Amino acid sequence: MEKNHSMIQVVALLVAAVSMANGAPGNEPGIPRGTGTAADYGGFEEAVEKIGAESFTLLITRPHRIEADLTVGGNLHLQFHRAGRLIVAEGATLTIHAAIDAGLWPILEGKGTINGRPAVTAVYPQWFGAVGDGETDDTAAIQRAIDFCRGAKNRCLLPPRPYRLTESLVLYGHNQHLEQLGPNRELSIRHGMGLIWDGPPEHAVIEVHRLSFSTIRGLTIFGERVGGVMGIRFTDPQKTLWSIGHNLIEDIMIRGCAVGLQLGDFTRDGHHSNVDDNRWHKITTYDTLTPVIMDAQHIDDNFFTDLQFGSGFHNLPGDWGKRREHVIHIKHNGTGTVFRNLFFRGDNVVDSAICVESGDVRFDSVNAEGGGNRCLFMEVNNSGARGPITLTDVRFVNYKNRDGVCIDSRFKSGFNLFGCNVSGDIRVDGTATAVGVVFEGDHGFVAANNKTVIHQLSVFGRPAPGGAIDRVVGEP
Repeated sequence: MEKNHSMIQVVALLVAAVSMANGAPGNEPGIPRGTGTAADYGGFEEAVEKIGAESFTLLITRPHRIEADLTVGGNLHLQFHRAGRLIVAEGATLTIHAAIDAGLWPILEGKGTINGRPAVTAVYPQWFGAVGDGETDDTAAIQRAIDFCRGAKNRCLLPPRPYRLTESLVLYGHNQHLEQLGPNRELSIRHGMGLIWDGPPEHAVIEVHRLSFSTIRGLTIFGERVGGVMGIRFTDPQKTLWSIGHNLIEDIMIRGCAVGLQLGDFTRDGHHSNVDDNRWHKITTYDTLTPVIMDAQHIDDNFFTDLQFGSGFHNLPGDWGKRREHVIHIKHNGTGTVFRNLFFRGDNVVDSAICVESGDVRFDSVNAEGGGNRCLFMEVNNSGARGPITLTDVRFVNYKNRDGVCIDSRFKSGFNLFGCNVSGDIRVDGTATAVGVVFEGDHGFVAANNKTVIHQLSVFGRPAPGGAIDRVVGEP
């Protein structure tokens, strides 16, 4: 009997030795070799130290505190159970390069710093404690998820829920990717799923600083709880020499904001702002006063496609719905910028739907409906800008001021219209080329002075003064 008992002990010791050799002390039945819980080692920090460089799947089944700086290598695969989480103490830094497997629940907590290049395709704000009920302040959780992704080419993914924000989310650096999942934007608007601003006015829901080679996709932004809010602002409050370029912003829906997209803030940043070579695709706004303001020192070679700017401002708080000056306002150099496939309504516009203070800007395939409040369709008021303003396949109705003018161009460098339907007179200061232009009613070109030159071919409407093609119009 004693001999059999001794034999059992020997076998038990051999099994334990084999288990230790596989790096998983106390492996339970059904758990593969190379797998174990952090508790098996007495804690998470101890487990990382003892496992070393071995490939290993580490199960996090309960909370573990990180009291000192710790790096988790790419040889580990962290699997978080429902109750498992890592709590980083204030002053400590947890750097994670490991793969992470977790559901939509908190797994990373504490006041310490969490960074790294985790081997994951997506990071979720729920990992940092985001609730997404429209009432809880989710700002810090989403920002920590964004920061965790910085430079690692990971996507910060927002599941379709209402996220209440009280401070701006900030994106900067390279390879930042922020994306909202879920149904199409129409359903997101209807059910209030997205980023809901509940902070102070005159702020932006998303601030973009010195961002490049990044993506912002699928977001729905709500600003109607507070007046004077900007949807996304591209700027730099530090006033350093900065550039935002080679980014893709697509499938964005903004509702209830004073400004949808603001590219630069020249008044604040001065000569330190460049927004170049970005792509903007499928941008939609509702109840937004000015969907686009371009106000950086240089805004070159930006390409906007498939834009829809809706109407209706009765939902905005206070007097914001009465102060709409423009739909698109290009304040500074927009060299090489293109707007293509653009639809908007000009309700409540008190000045001009499109205001251009720059040259070399092109509008292709535009369909604009006016609100009947006697405003201009386009105002070009920078006589010293370089490059022409070109309109191709542009159709707009119900736009003209009290003098019957729908486009007022005080532009010396050229104004081109190809295949356009025009609802009023076009006032030209400088040179204009018109091919295949149809004026509604008794409208046509108006010369601003005796140096105006208008080249016309297949233009239907009231003859320009002088009535001839390639003739100086307005001569005595």
